[in-house]
Amino acid sequence: MWLVLCHTNDLNALWAYQGLQARGLVPLELVSAESLSFSLHWEHRIDTESVSFRITLADGRQVSSERIFGALNRIQFVPLPHWRRASVPDQEYVQQEMAAFYTSWLFALPGPVLNPATSSSLSGAWRTPTEWMKLASQAGLGVPVCHNGQVLAPGLTRRETVLVVHEQVIGDGIPVAHGCQRLGEISRTPLLGIDFEVTPDGSWYFAGASPTPDLTRGGAQFLDALKSCLEKGLS
Repeated sequence: MWLVLCHTNDLNALWAYQGLQARGLVPLELVSAESLSFSLHWEHRIDTESVSFRITLADGRQVSSERIFGALNRIQFVPLPHWRRASVPDQEYVQQEMAAFYTSWLFALPGPVLNPATSSSLSGAWRTPTEWMKLASQAGLGVPVCHNGQVLAPGLTRRETVLVVHEQVIGDGIPVAHGCQRLGEISRTPLLGIDFEVTPDGSWYFAGASPTPDLTRGGAQFLDALKSCLEKGLS
């Protein structure tokens, strides 16, 4: 099976799930982080040669690493509804422990994963704006001038967002396509949204990046690329 992992209020993920369904990607399961909190059974095994997990959800569905072909992963935090009445220190402790556990089993997802868990985030790498700007510069993208840590606006601009799916830039006629591909590659983020400020003279300035972007901006072309990536894998 393929998985779409998300939060219950993630309309982008629900849109992608429906789009993948319409394109015939089966079997496809939508699993929310909130439903995972109420799982009936959870087994996660790690040894020197392999890693696996097996989850039985409250509705009876079973999610097993040995049956998964790939996943769209947009889980950003671990919901802990059972601990709402606990003290703040206890809640913080449990949050840290569960975040480590989720990082482990999400990292064990087989097949192409957009985006895999990292040491800094459950879905792709979390980076500060300054870190993203440094990577954007290395990728050959234009970056705005900074002074004393403050970005100096390039003047009157319009905002554009570019989606990259495993180095495939979604959209036609994007002048910074090569730099976007390169940023996805060096950031090791298979699914990346990149924001730009475009000046009246046609210059594109990097304005930020996110591993959990607004997917609907990519439309049908994005869904086609996502399905192809999940079916063929990451190479």
